[in-house]
Formats: sequence, structure tokens, C-alpha cells
Amino acid sequence: MDAVKKANSLSLAMFEQCYLEDTSLMHIVHKDESKATFDISHHDTASLAREDFEACFDLIKTTSMSDYKASSMDWKPDHKKREMKDPLMHYLLVRRQSSPSDLKEPTATPEIEGFLSFMLTYDSHPCVPVLYVYEIHLAESARGTGLGARLLSICETLAQKVAVSKVMLTCFLSNNNARQFYDYHGYTRDPVSPEDRRTRNTTVKADYIIMSKDVVSDSAPEQI
Repeated sequence: MDAVKKANSLSLAMFEQCYLEDTSLMHIVHKDESKATFDISHHDTASLAREDFEACFDLIKTTSMSDYKASSMDWKPDHKKREMKDPLMHYLLVRRQSSPSDLKEPTATPEIEGFLSFMLTYDSHPCVPVLYVYEIHLAESARGTGLGARLLSICETLAQKVAVSKVMLTCFLSNNNARQFYDYHGYTRDPVSPEDRRTRNTTVKADYIIMSKDVVSDSAPEQI
């Protein structure tokens, strides 16, 4: 069994034991004289609560719906929700640590301020095992905190432990900030990224780019 099939066959608890046990899922931000602490939790599709799923979808809608509408992909909420519910999808959810006095209700769970979703799968040209980042979104309140870089770092470390070749993602060319962010963190255009397409009378420009980063580790693959 190859690395991707092996990892995808694991229960949630075993997946975390094998690939996340030594990874800190806390992110602390010091700004001026204040400190904010964010907790990052891992879920698969089966363990993701309905309200958390809807919160993630709302973040996509808030941060990216305009990019989808302006692209050839268009904004298709039903299609997006089906993609999000893929049985092999994993989620990293971000919540700010709060004291009971900060919450509207003492027993309430802090709101999701960001998330990353990913899947262990294959790059089809050629068939190469990869970790594909499907979504990474932060609420306005969580931007500028280093959380985006932290979420990517967790995925890159996990990809090394699973022993896949690279981390891949899709970025709208209209989203200059995201493109610069991925450039800064070592992501480059992947060979499978679409090129501009010439027709008889015009050139149809690609409106998104597929980017990747090699994460091949010299260490031995995780034993399961």
C-alpha cells in the first residue's frame, strides 16, 4: 500500500498519532503589549460539526466569492459544499482562546476565525502522491498574525511525515496578496498549471495558477 492510501485508511485518532502528535497546534501572537493565543484543531469530514462546516463555508463566501464570480470557475455554492464534504478531506480549524467572560454565553465555543482544508491525493500528470491544500481562509480579525504561514507549515510537516512529494494549491491570479504570500513561502508554478489558450481570434488567459512546493524528506517514511 502506498503512502497516500495508507494515510487515508487510518482512523482520525491514528492519523493524528502518526502525523500530528509532535506538532504544536497552538499559535501565540504578541502585538504591542497584548497577547493572543489561537488553538488549531484537526478534523476529518466525519468529525466536523455541522456548525463548523457552515462557518468554514461562510468564510469562503466572504473572502473568495468575488474571485470565483470573476473567474471561469464561477461561484457554485452547491458544488463547493460537495467538494468540502469529500470523505478524504481534512480540516485545520482556528479558534482564539477566550476566557468565559469573553464569550456571549459561558458554555459557548469560540468562533472559527480561520481554517485550512487539505487532502492526500495524487497529481495526475504524472501520478505523484501529494498533499493538496483546497482552502485557506482567515477572518479579518485573524489576519496579520502569522496564522496563514503557521497553517501551511503544519501541512508541509505533515506531508513530509506521510512521505508525499509536494504540497500543491490553487490561487486566483486576481488575488495578488495570496500570490505574493505563496511566493514568499517557496511555492512556484507547478508544471500542471494551465497556460493561456489561443483560439482562432483571441487568447483566453488562465485566471488561476496551480502552485507547489517540494517537501521530500531525507528521513524514513512514518511507520504505521
